[in-house]
Amino acid sequence: MAGEKSNGRTRRVLIILAAIALAAGIIEAIIGYERGKGPHRHELECTICLEGWKSPKINYCAGFEYELLKRYAKDSRRNADISLAKDPRSVIDSLQCDDSTLVIAVLPASDTLVLADSLLTTEALIDGMVWVMPKDSEREFKHVTDWLGKFQTSEEYENMVSRFSPSYNPFARINRGGKYANVSPYDSLFIKYAKEIGWDWRMLAALSWKESKFRIEAVSRRGAVGLMQMMPRTADKYDINNMLDPEENIKAAANHLGRLKSIVKRYAHGQDNLMKMTLATYNAGEGRLADCLKFAEENGLPHSTWDELAVEVIPKMRRDSAEAGAAPDSSLSLGFFKGTETIRYVEDMEALYRTICAIAPAQSSQGQPAKRKDTAGAKGALSPARKQGQPRK
Repeated sequence: MAGEKSNGRTRRVLIILAAIALAAGIIEAIIGYERGKGPHRHELECTICLEGWKSPKINYCAGFEYELLKRYAKDSRRNADISLAKDPRSVIDSLQCDDSTLVIAVLPASDTLVLADSLLTTEALIDGMVWVMPKDSEREFKHVTDWLGKFQTSEEYENMVSRFSPSYNPFARINRGGKYANVSPYDSLFIKYAKEIGWDWRMLAALSWKESKFRIEAVSRRGAVGLMQMMPRTADKYDINNMLDPEENIKAAANHLGRLKSIVKRYAHGQDNLMKMTLATYNAGEGRLADCLKFAEENGLPHSTWDELAVEVIPKMRRDSAEAGAAPDSSLSLGFFKGTETIRYVEDMEALYRTICAIAPAQSSQGQPAKRKDTAGAKGALSPARKQGQPRK
């Protein structure tokens, strides 16, 4: 009898818990419908449209706004699907469309001056951008404005402003002399993923400066994307969900470099050559490296160092060498290889790495407030930002 009573109580408790869960789901659905967009979505669809905007106070607006949106989504216990847009007019049209899934658009304040009656717009942030939302998103908009007001008074926000404000040009910095606390806005990510492939994090930072100048929005003429200028077909090998995301982009690049390093290791003699040949392969591709090595072996040319490849092998793979009677073997999969861009790339990377090592400590202090040299214009910008913390409709 006691067992039956216990089982009965357990069933009643389970029924009550199920009813509570169902009620919570219904309440959440009702809240979602009040926004006029259907049930409350777990994912926030956002876009950043810079339209060539350059802030006088934040040097890396896209990276700053991306991180701000991610932090808002995290504090809201949701995911943010963030993309870039080129045309502010199309973004505004999308926000005004009844069936649009776009929740937040980040635009230069100058593009939204005429939108007061048609969309919901925050006050300008420290970088001169505003967050714009559909007119029927009052509940989400209030949540956004409350969150911005609180977050802009936090120490974390101060550190964000300090990280994204400086101009990180390493050559300009070395001319000024001294050491700097931070090399980029993303030092902590370079440290994390360089460690996984046995690299000095400053080389990974140098590679990012060479590829994108630390701008997440960078896109090359060939279609390479993001901080490390990953080609989409290469990034697909490493399960990147969003190439705009700094961590995903750096992680994929580090994984790719680690893979290239393992391939090159069979041929390169010494750590210096291993580094140079890995960088050359990152620039020119695995197919080109294979062609260079095959051509060297078939023609009895030295190829255990990068200098041997650059001086003895690559010049003989050019079209003008072929016309002079030293044509590459027709079996080479990619044919003639000029190689001057790749040779220059390795030289540039060496110079960048030496420069960054000269201005940066072996360990970045990122995560702590930046030192004076890193915050020349940032601290003065914070006071007006506090005044701008109150959003408007």
